[in-house]
Amino acid sequence: MPHIRRLSAEQATAIEEQHYVQYTSLLGTYAGSIRDEKVTRERNPLMFAIAAEELGNFMKRHTRQDPTADPSKLKEFDMLVGIIRSTVKGVLDI
Repeated sequence: MPHIRRLSAEQATAIEEQHYVQYTSLLGTYAGSIRDEKVTRERNPLMFAIAAEELGNFMKRHTRQDPTADPSKLKEFDMLVGIIRSTVKGVLDI
């Protein structure tokens, strides 16, 4: 299991570094779709699960919830973390 977690973290880091603009845009689209109820748990359960999981994983990686997080990277994404939190507030608990 630790091996799988390490590979997943490495993959996420690579995506964030190599495709920063596209990835952050995708996260914004996920958050906006949940906020605007274009994607709901009842109507689109799979899409909702994918969006919620990706947002949750991003938030975990870029807050103090992840003990393996690089503190220097946390600062980079502070603004995006705040935007995502405020966007899905009251709809999704992340």
